[in-house]
Amino acid sequence: MTEQELLALYEQRDQRAIQETEAAYGRYLSKVAGAVLSSREDVEECLNDTWLRAWNSIPPEKPKYFRAYLSRIVKNLALSLFRKQHAEKRCSEQYQLALDELDEDVLPTGESTEEAADKNRLAACIDRFLEKLPKTQRILFVRRYFYTDSIQEIALRQGMSESAVKVSLYRIRKNLALVLREEEFL
Repeated sequence: MTEQELLALYEQRDQRAIQETEAAYGRYLSKVAGAVLSSREDVEECLNDTWLRAWNSIPPEKPKYFRAYLSRIVKNLALSLFRKQHAEKRCSEQYQLALDELDEDVLPTGESTEEAADKNRLAACIDRFLEKLPKTQRILFVRRYFYTDSIQEIALRQGMSESAVKVSLYRIRKNLALVLREEEFL
């Protein structure tokens, strides 16, 4: 089914909308949630909550890019669950490592990555920055900081050495920091 057909099912309040959405995007959204959460049960909980949120928000919402809309919902739900589960303890997995890199090089002092990312203005600034990057650099950034892939996974996927990936990500973060300073986020 196309995105428009799926959205039409939601607008008609057809119960098949959820089943069709799960069939079309379930695997992809599991990967998005799984990048943040370690438990299969937690990923399933996020997916179920995603279907419910989509059902409750469409209509009146009419997302232009349905897959991106669902990705945002599941990512926010996964981050909320992650924060809740790790309120007292810090996670040493790839997710925390990626967040620490952004905190260290880019985001404002005294503000966590999740808090800063929730600001619409910051998100729009980062989106504009990413649109201007060459495709390879944009892929590196998104694989590392959205999907939280390891440096090794990115290097293998992109056919690059690990050191080349690290250097590229470092330069991208430095350039992003410059843009954020210009926009007075730093």
